[in-house]
Amino acid sequence: MRDLLWVSCLLTGTILPAILLGQETPTAKNANTTTEQMATWIQDLSAEQFVTRETATLKIIDVGSAAITPLVQALPQSNPEATARIIHILRQLALNEEWTVDDPALQALQKIAKQKGTSAGRRATATLSKLSAMREQRAIQELTLLGAEVKQVAIQFGLQLVPQRVIHIGDEWKGTTNDLKRLKWISSAEAVEIIGDKASDSWLPHLVGMQQLRSLTIKRAKVTDKGIKNVAELTSLVSLDIKYTPITDASLAHMQNLPQIRFVKLYGTNVSKEAADKLQNALAAAEVDHRNGAFLGVGCPQPPEPCIITSIQSNSAAQKAGLRTGDWIVSFSGEPVVDFNDLKKLIGKWRPGDKTTLQVMRINAPKFGNLRKAEDIKADFAATKHPLGLKLTKLEETSPWYKAGLRVDDVIHKIDGERILDAAFLKKELDASTNGELLQLIYYRNPRLQEYDVELGEWE
Repeated sequence: MRDLLWVSCLLTGTILPAILLGQETPTAKNANTTTEQMATWIQDLSAEQFVTRETATLKIIDVGSAAITPLVQALPQSNPEATARIIHILRQLALNEEWTVDDPALQALQKIAKQKGTSAGRRATATLSKLSAMREQRAIQELTLLGAEVKQVAIQFGLQLVPQRVIHIGDEWKGTTNDLKRLKWISSAEAVEIIGDKASDSWLPHLVGMQQLRSLTIKRAKVTDKGIKNVAELTSLVSLDIKYTPITDASLAHMQNLPQIRFVKLYGTNVSKEAADKLQNALAAAEVDHRNGAFLGVGCPQPPEPCIITSIQSNSAAQKAGLRTGDWIVSFSGEPVVDFNDLKKLIGKWRPGDKTTLQVMRINAPKFGNLRKAEDIKADFAATKHPLGLKLTKLEETSPWYKAGLRVDDVIHKIDGERILDAAFLKKELDASTNGELLQLIYYRNPRLQEYDVELGEWE
């Protein structure tokens, strides 16, 4: 009797903590189990003696996936004790460390959970919830050890930044394609980044099980049209970003029926502009951005504001060329730039490594002046058209414009907030004002037109 109590205490001290903490016990699958043995062990799950129940539980777990069908068949006739143990065994099988018997065990639990109003159904539902959290935590740990990175970042959706959990798999990845099956258990992940030439078509099927995936980035990967066909099954996808990856027009057919898609970026691929336009027509609610992949690295205000550089990315083509914040981009490769949209469209025609020139107006801070409208105030100066407005070439000291602060070589940019495009536009603005009205002038002093050679880079 004392020996029996000692064995019972030993089992309680080693097995129960593992059950309560959701940890796995070492298992060695028993391939020689007979039908009679399995029936006996299932019957022992409701035995009076604790040791008998525990021993049967461990033996059934050792059997592996072959135990799932007889366990489910025995469930309707099981008492509460046996029911609890069957659900526990299915959970342990679903947590199998080889990730080989997970689907049958999980499917069994999902089937049992549909038995609404039953003890087994309630237990299975609760187990599935816990199992999902446990699997996710374990999947994150194992993927991280294999070189993946799981991080919380803000993802750009149009003009909106949305915080998301992102899984980044890049050059540091040390795992196999088969190891990626863990991805489907990270239910909280809404974005995946696949970067580098280790990524191939065989990676994409493992994304299909990610029901919450909203953003997918594929960059510099060996992914072809064959792999992209899996994208058609990512029905929750909102943003698809493919850069410097050799997909062709054939890939776009797999993107046409994504119900939630809103943003598609195709940079540096083998997709033609004509095919991208057709995709845009098919996805009326989405924005399809097709570019050849060149990157300058500047930020400018949104239209209709002019393209004045407000930021320059470190180590970009713009920084290497010597551009500065405050420079006003007026032309790119000989074509005029009115606003930031113009610049983006022009750059989008070029590829990384291409060399070209751009012209900027290097300007100082704008100057301000006031002019009181009167009958005799006219455009009594000589001027030439300038990218910033009108450049004064001759101005008398007796002129009201001189008294307002302007000098020869200054460029009148705006009057009362209206941008001056030419002499005719200035006359129109003066004629529309009333006598006595105070007109605000914005002008630039000694702006210099400079030309820069640039070698375009890649998008990060």
